[in-house]
Amino acid sequence: MFTLCCKLYENIKKDEQIIGEVYVYETLGTVLGALLFPFVLLPKFNSFEISFIVILLNLLILLIFYHEKKLVLISFICCILLVLILHFTRVPDKLHTFSIKNQWKGLNIIDYTNSIYGNIVISYDNNQYTLFYNGIPILVYPEPDILFNEEIIHLSTLLHGKVENVLLISGGIGGKIYELLKYEDIKTIDYVELDPKIFYQIKKFSADIVDKELNSYKVKIYNLDGRLFVKKTNKKYDLIFINIPEITSLNVNRLHTVEFYKILKNKLKPDGIVICWFPGSLTYLSEELKKLNCCMRDTLRKVFTNVKILPGDSTNIFFSSNKELFLLPEVIYNRLKEKNVNVKTLTKPYLNYRLDTRWYEWFENNVIHIKTKSNLDFYPIGLFYNINYWNTKFFSEGQKFFKNFENIKFLHLAITIFILFILMLILKKFVKNFTKIFIPYTIFTTGVSVMWLNLILIFLFQIFYGYVYHYVSILTGLFMAGLVIGGVFTTNLKTTVKNYFYLLKNFEIYTVLGSTVIILFVLVLQRFTNLQFISGITLPTIFVLCLLTGFIAGSEFPLASKIYLSFSKDTSETAGALYTADLLGGWLAGISSVIFVPIIGIVNICLLVFILKIFSVTIFQLLEFENKI
Repeated sequence: MFTLCCKLYENIKKDEQIIGEVYVYETLGTVLGALLFPFVLLPKFNSFEISFIVILLNLLILLIFYHEKKLVLISFICCILLVLILHFTRVPDKLHTFSIKNQWKGLNIIDYTNSIYGNIVISYDNNQYTLFYNGIPILVYPEPDILFNEEIIHLSTLLHGKVENVLLISGGIGGKIYELLKYEDIKTIDYVELDPKIFYQIKKFSADIVDKELNSYKVKIYNLDGRLFVKKTNKKYDLIFINIPEITSLNVNRLHTVEFYKILKNKLKPDGIVICWFPGSLTYLSEELKKLNCCMRDTLRKVFTNVKILPGDSTNIFFSSNKELFLLPEVIYNRLKEKNVNVKTLTKPYLNYRLDTRWYEWFENNVIHIKTKSNLDFYPIGLFYNINYWNTKFFSEGQKFFKNFENIKFLHLAITIFILFILMLILKKFVKNFTKIFIPYTIFTTGVSVMWLNLILIFLFQIFYGYVYHYVSILTGLFMAGLVIGGVFTTNLKTTVKNYFYLLKNFEIYTVLGSTVIILFVLVLQRFTNLQFISGITLPTIFVLCLLTGFIAGSEFPLASKIYLSFSKDTSETAGALYTADLLGGWLAGISSVIFVPIIGIVNICLLVFILKIFSVTIFQLLEFENKI
């Protein structure tokens, strides 16, 4: 489409600026889409309604290509009729319902909605409601998982002995708060859940257990990001529950890192306990499951002096504290009786079985040879282990492929870039018209570099603020706005090819400087993240850096097109070659970032950009020195 538009525009205007102008127009459309989608379209329309809006817009644009007034009028009437038919027959809604049923096969979906934070789905089967948030089941009611809720709540509370203040980060309703309310000596239960729409949806299909939890005077609900709440609160807690066991994104990962556990440690009373849990098994621990649990255990041990693991049939519970922890069945049972708490599953025989030390010994013997790294904000290896574990459950073929990347090191990728550099030097020596190869290569490396840097900035936002569901569009919009500004700036420049070449080299240097700035920014965030001043400038800095990375990329494309045209003289060839290189670079960066960010870390990704562009600048210098431009 881009190449075709350039060719059509050439029929109207004969100029070296053609490709740059089409590039700017395309990017302007992307900016508009990035702003309209999260704030106008997503809150009011389903995916099929949005698709039909896009189809209608394209049909209206087609009218421009008709030259006869009768055809234009007929086509316009057809568009109006199409809108009326779609509206009154509710075709988009029917397609949406059909799509949901196929997406959630085997489940009776009764409610489906999106908020600015995530996707919420409620199913109803066998008199049970299940609420899925971003595809993960987080609540089952009116009959919750009684055994698990009683284990996680009562074992934690009785292990502590005298609990007054409790904090639950997500997943509190549907049983856990209900169990906590059985203790008279508990004074306050602070429940943090980011998305207020979860409560709105639950109230549409309410149940007694949920009503009791939400209406208790002891319970205070905060619609905030869990990490942000913990950083801001001055309150100290006896128990802190992190009720998100599956590390499915950087948003969740940031709640299970050394940095966050350190923040939690400062919010605990001297004998306080942090409780979290992860997938487990009492029969067989796969390699992926071992690594996930060992990673989380080692991460907790970096912060807390005592980490007690209670292996389970499907869940391993981790109790972490700076005091000695003894899960003794007789002590737990006696405290249960003393407090006169009514439970259904925690009988004396069951406690003797469940808290038998042989389970912990079995777990430790199984993982004794496993070596993992600690999970960090800027080195989210826990996310990689969880994705790898999920692949074993749902996509075994992908798991084999994904597992091969685990041993990749920064040095391997740096050497790969160096080999690419050597290959370009060889081509420079033996290919007569090397510049015609080098310019698309430059745009390709810019596509890789700028997309990596932009994704890193989005990841940084997610690490510090958690919710990116609608902010991704804002960050992408800023990046695209930078593309537009840069594109307009260099498209309107008129000078010699040699000067274009010189300017393109300068923007390559700016990319090197940009990666350096982001590295320094990340290092400052790592070191001084708790300072109020740093917290205050983080968001504006991310916004500015998104704009600047876009400006660099947007400035390069028109310059490259003008240089390439001086060799090719063919607008279609130039547009096709450069646009393909740009898209290929962006695609490669997008795919690889999912794997490389958890494995080698954010700083090392920026270092790869630095190396890639330093080599590119070196080739520019050599071409200038040899006077090949």
